[in-house]
Amino acid sequence: MRKKLVYFNLGGFGDTDITVLKHLNKVYDLTWFLLDEPLKNVNLTKEQATVYAKENKIKLIVCTRNFRQRSLKNLGFFSEIRHKINAIAPDYMFTCVTEWGWMLQVPFLRCKKIAYGIHDVKAHTYNKSLRLIVSRKLHDVIRNVYKHPCVFSKNQQDLYKQLYGKTIPNLGMSYKNFGKSNKTVGDINNGVKLLFFGSINAYKGLDLLIEAIEKLYIEGVHNISLTVAGKGNAWKDCEPLIKHKELYNLQIRFVANEEVPDLFCSHHFLVLPYRDATQSGPLLTALYYNLPIIAPNFGCFSETYSPKSAILYNPNHIKEALREVSNLSDNDYRNMLEECSQVHERYSEENIVKNYINCFKKL
Repeated sequence: MRKKLVYFNLGGFGDTDITVLKHLNKVYDLTWFLLDEPLKNVNLTKEQATVYAKENKIKLIVCTRNFRQRSLKNLGFFSEIRHKINAIAPDYMFTCVTEWGWMLQVPFLRCKKIAYGIHDVKAHTYNKSLRLIVSRKLHDVIRNVYKHPCVFSKNQQDLYKQLYGKTIPNLGMSYKNFGKSNKTVGDINNGVKLLFFGSINAYKGLDLLIEAIEKLYIEGVHNISLTVAGKGNAWKDCEPLIKHKELYNLQIRFVANEEVPDLFCSHHFLVLPYRDATQSGPLLTALYYNLPIIAPNFGCFSETYSPKSAILYNPNHIKEALREVSNLSDNDYRNMLEECSQVHERYSEENIVKNYINCFKKL
């Protein structure tokens, strides 16, 4: 008889979850609890999850919340979820959920073998000060409630050990497959097409990228163009930096999943000019589409890519990195693509799911 596994997570992590759920379902008697939030733009909608579950014969329980996180309705909402999970009596459980309403339920779960996935061991330094303080306090509470934490990258594993003196499992993340595309990118000698994709937050450094492109243009580098696809609070600080609008394709909006393949296949590089980084969803998408990246030489970027498959620069030297890109030959670029295909294999879904299975066995 197969062990019972309950997988409870947010729709915001859905694009990562679907890379492992279909494989876990082959090993465990799996029940997937999806926290559906229609009030938010999420990476996986209820409708998409339903189709995925049906295709992969996964038992899915959708928990739809039409109210905000601070609402007292969360008490009854999460209590009902707890009762449903206890009725299943799982052997193992996996979750990344840390909201206050849910955390009050965790001590009353019958299952004590709960793997808790941490995406950010430490809050991003560019969060607002009050939010940063609250986040750090919450991390302390969570560590006392969840007894079996795990992370998704080597740099976060190292950081956890540095902060708390304990080595915890690194599950890793596989590439993100959004489907096929018939698009192709042209010869890099005819112009370098860069892509910035995803939420526009201060720590992601889009302002640094725009400033570098503008400075290079003034210095005579005219073969670089940038597509910005996404939205976020920091866009208001980035837009005024644009002086030469002809260099940009601005798609400041929510980008649907079905648009992703064409975006990644019609550009030469994904640019990740982050000020700090733990994991990166766009990075994992670039892995699937064999797209080289331009990123600072730290964290998940240098952990995943090498100088043969990416342009990795020292922090504060993004302009020099872009100048290097502007001088690449088509042969140089083709060599980078070959290296990217080898990186792609290391981060396959099949390889990553083995880490989950080993983690559950050790609980």
